[in-house]
Amino acid sequence: MKATERLTEAACLLLLATIRVGRVALTRHALPVVLPVHFALDGRDILIPTAPGSLLAASRDGVVVAFETGELDPDTGSGWSVLVTGTTRGITDPHAILRARQLGLNSLLGDDRSHFVCISPGLISGSRLERRSGQPEPAVA
Repeated sequence: MKATERLTEAACLLLLATIRVGRVALTRHALPVVLPVHFALDGRDILIPTAPGSLLAASRDGVVVAFETGELDPDTGSGWSVLVTGTTRGITDPHAILRARQLGLNSLLGDDRSHFVCISPGLISGSRLERRSGQPEPAVA
């Protein structure tokens, strides 16, 4: 049997700082799109490198998006997930761009991503899923 634990915002932020790949959900022509992204946490903000003209870079400031990341052990089913709902803004200030580069943000594709997008969180939630010790998983028919 598995137990689900809701995580505090502080615990979610600690977990976000331990991982570098996530997914951003946004809309394009009123349809949902989910993009894998490389990211870094800067305080509470999520910074993402992207190419100018990309779907994420083209989203105007203030667009509401969802961001999710986590880890799951396929053998035990144990893991965690963090979901952030927030708004986007392009990073244009030279000092903020330098800061983003200093955080080691690179493209997942290995190309030059000179544009950065920030997700400012409105809501942060998360959960941890763990198998309770001594209790077997139910058989799947």
